Amino acid sequence: MYRLIGADYGLEIDRFANDQVDLSGLWLNRKGWVIHSILDRAYVEWRGKRDEIRVGRQRINWGRASLWNPNDVFNAYSFIDFDYEERPGVDAIRWTHTFGNFNGLELAARLTDSLSGCTFAGLYKGHFKSVNYQFLAGYVQDDLAIGGGWEADLGMWGWKGESTVFVPIGTVHSRSTVLSVSTDIMRTWESGFLLGGGYLLNTSASGDARLFADLNERVSARNLYPFRHSVFGQIGYPITPLFNANLAVVYSPGADHTLFISPVLTYSLASDWDLDLTGQILANDNGKAFVSPLQAFFLRLRWSW
Repeated sequence: MYRLIGADYGLEIDRFANDQVDLSGLWLNRKGWVIHSILDRAYVEWRGKRDEIRVGRQRINWGRASLWNPNDVFNAYSFIDFDYEERPGVDAIRWTHTFGNFNGLELAARLTDSLSGCTFAGLYKGHFKSVNYQFLAGYVQDDLAIGGGWEADLGMWGWKGESTVFVPIGTVHSRSTVLSVSTDIMRTWESGFLLGGGYLLNTSASGDARLFADLNERVSARNLYPFRHSVFGQIGYPITPLFNANLAVVYSPGADHTLFISPVLTYSLASDWDLDLTGQILANDNGKAFVSPLQAFFLRLRWSW
């Protein structure tokens, strides 16, 4: 969301909207008014008894954790971009084979006009007792990527996690090896009360990272959040069957102790209509005092079908 601040809004969202094929339209771009459209899913698909081949713009969902997904090597997303529940699409070809009993294999490729922008990777999914697990490996934009993830039941709690190591093997020699690890634990009670928390390790983060400045950059599985260590907590409760409240807080220790706070209120107007009020507040230590350089609130009317 905030990556557009300080730039021409219409041109900027159109620049971020597409992958290799231009499937968007900027119909109106004036001060205070922008009309923009995008086809975010456009593919052809063949299905057999145990196999599936899909070519075109699609979501290759390899992530398991709730907030940060180091296994999402094709189309990582930023949780700050709250207006994108369906996650971004990528122009790719993917083959999926199912062995049965939750086991399967996926091979996918995203091609660009240069090898350094391409991604070729495979994922194996398995199941053992109450644990779903996966392993992945591939070439990801000049990196050798090796990782894995899991989902497990710990009594009434659900534990998820994933990690990927990125080793430079291409033409970009200035980059270092990066380890990204994400894990979280969640529980939802019968009343609908939700409680959870998690952690992200991002060894690619620099020591002088600034969240506000780095929001202009598109995230990748190699760099999901601009801090080396980040912890988050989440709490939610349905005040009524139609009215839900949620609060998420992310704290990143470091020189400026960055704190990101996002309260969300959601009201169901009808079976297909929702009204959301989302707040995003940034606070950090500038060396003299704890300040808040950003406070934003978004009112959204959404129709789903």
